[in-house]
Amino acid sequence: ETMEKLDFSQLSQKTLDHILDEVVQFLKELHNIPVEEFAFLKTKDSDYEKYKSAFKKEMDVRLEWKVAQIQIDKLKKYINDLFALQFDSNVLVHTDVQQKNIIFDYVKNNINWIIDFSDCRLSGREQDFVHFLDWWEEIFNKLIIKYLWSLDKNFINTVKFLSKKPLIFEIMNDDIYENNFDGLYEKINKF
Repeated sequence: ETMEKLDFSQLSQKTLDHILDEVVQFLKELHNIPVEEFAFLKTKDSDYEKYKSAFKKEMDVRLEWKVAQIQIDKLKKYINDLFALQFDSNVLVHTDVQQKNIIFDYVKNNINWIIDFSDCRLSGREQDFVHFLDWWEEIFNKLIIKYLWSLDKNFINTVKFLSKKPLIFEIMNDDIYENNFDGLYEKINKF
């Protein structure tokens, strides 16, 4: 079964540490695979520039009738900052390590598999920590310490910055047929 129904509050400290150690072991092994073996995943600079340009145009088209220009400008600033983000190193990342993609043995309290590698790519290792923000802050911080051996504020801030990215797609795809502008503005105000 997936790890979705795991109640962290019911775990002993020893069990929690064991689970976090397993997650960290997976991430370290994944992030240490030689990048040369995945050269085919690298994006050409010209392709990336085309993607950025197309994405920004699409955002304008989808949002122009939905929200005021001041909200669009707020989102554009985030998008520009996102595209300008430089990671300290590019590694192979899963990008979707979350409870629904972790197959868990509830009897032995072990992680059996991590699944859904469909969005795997070369990027900053911070990408793989975004979904752990949904776990309790204490658990998130323990995971960071186990992975980095410290509570690196820059690393954490980058993870938090990246965590807003899925909202962009939600905002762009929101249908306002029921005039739920409050929900849309609530999402935009997170930026």
